[in-house]
Amino acid sequence: MSLSIPDLNLNVSSIDGILPDFARGTNLPGEIKCYTLPYGFLGFLSHLLTYYTIVCLWTGRAPLRPWREFESGGIGLTFSIVGLLGGFALSVYTVTRCRNTWQLVLLALWKMGMSIWNGVTAIHASMSARGKGSSEEASGWTFLYMPFIIVGFVGLASLIKQYWGMMQLRHLTFGFVAIIVGTIVYTVYRLTTKEDEGCCGAALGAAFFGTSMFCILAAFYSDWALGSMVGNLAGVPSSDNMPLYVAYIVLERFTMFTAAN
Repeated sequence: MSLSIPDLNLNVSSIDGILPDFARGTNLPGEIKCYTLPYGFLGFLSHLLTYYTIVCLWTGRAPLRPWREFESGGIGLTFSIVGLLGGFALSVYTVTRCRNTWQLVLLALWKMGMSIWNGVTAIHASMSARGKGSSEEASGWTFLYMPFIIVGFVGLASLIKQYWGMMQLRHLTFGFVAIIVGTIVYTVYRLTTKEDEGCCGAALGAAFFGTSMFCILAAFYSDWALGSMVGNLAGVPSSDNMPLYVAYIVLERFTMFTAAN
């Protein structure tokens, strides 16, 4: 008796027909039309609010009322879950739209990692408010976000290499590097002046603070760098992308309601 093996070859064209279709541009300003996530000033502002929210949740403070301690999760857990799922879904949608430009795909994955980190941190804080763990432990989810930084920065570095001739982009990059290097030099100086710190301790401290500063500022740098390369520092989207753009920013802010009753 013979067994017939089904043909498992995938028809790529048929799969592309299912995914959102988007015509390719001839350069990055043309390709960016597929990108429905914040960048430029609006992206910077969104990242700033995300960092603020996460720090509040780490320290047990209500993001909308930081002068008050985080008291009760209430419906805040629902807000956190909806924000996580919504931000993740819109990031995936952008990945599929920009699949013809691998650099933008990696940048969208970076934003996806930020959404996951933000949402999971808020869920953890909300659960801790119900007596399950502590809010300080939520900082442990940072390691979940770090691989996405590396992935996204690979895509960003490729674009920067292509558009390095832009003076504005160079100035942004030099400023970003100067802050990182300055942090490392300052840390080495401070640690080597302490009697109980040797060269090894100073090197480890510099590596830690330098890496931390890179991880924090990389998102801000990516916002301004991408805005500079496409000639849209404000990050104002096209009318076609405006609904998704606004939806992503609003969903990311849902975690600020984590302490809602």
